[in-house]
Amino acid sequence: MLLNKPFRPKSYFYEPNRNTVNIEGEETDFIEKVYSKIDTLCASTFNKLQNPIREKLNHSDLWKIITFINVLNWRTPHIDQHFNTYLETLSSNERKFKIFDKATGEDVTQEVYDVISKDENFIKAYRSSIGLVNFTHIKDQFIDDLKFYYSSENTFHVCGDNPLICISPMNIDQINTVFLIPLTKNIVLVHKNDTRLETISSELRIKIDILIFMQSEKYICSANKDYLNTLAFIARTYDNNGLENLKLEILSCF
Repeated sequence: MLLNKPFRPKSYFYEPNRNTVNIEGEETDFIEKVYSKIDTLCASTFNKLQNPIREKLNHSDLWKIITFINVLNWRTPHIDQHFNTYLETLSSNERKFKIFDKATGEDVTQEVYDVISKDENFIKAYRSSIGLVNFTHIKDQFIDDLKFYYSSENTFHVCGDNPLICISPMNIDQINTVFLIPLTKNIVLVHKNDTRLETISSELRIKIDILIFMQSEKYICSANKDYLNTLAFIARTYDNNGLENLKLEILSCF
């Protein structure tokens, strides 16, 4: 989407009723409230990141960032076409939830469980929580493998609806998963054991923008229209294999 005048992102970067569910005949947006609470919880940490004084992040801050990233990953449009199939591959135990009969307090039968777990409203609600559930078993080593790359350059970058760069977005909670995500225009976060790269070059940072532009599903924005046009021109030189190759090239740098 290319707009010719400034606008507030919240007036475009949303999908009506995306997080609305129907419970016993009544519509509710409690999923949106869950996301709002998570955003609020993590806001103080992101304020630290954007503070020019660069406050030191504590262990709690790092957990909040990882939680935010995982929840963000599961709520983005690129997961839509894969989520139902992914859910079907999980056993009841792997889904980490139970369904009880309110009258007896006992587990429902497998037949009832299967019917409920395939309901569209249930799937929406479950998707909002899976990012939190998966991170309950993360070890400290996962946190230890995080590395922040800071830049003092006041340059333009992009923000898209699929900002996480990784090979397997369904498994970003795994200890050996390599992923990268820009947190602000000046900070890139990488998760990888024994990262080799000390700084991110301007060329590599532009490649990250190109990839985010290419893998965004619906929306991509920048404070500079000319920069977006340049990325759009470059993106046309890549095919699907080129996108995957660029992703591998970027991740292999670390």
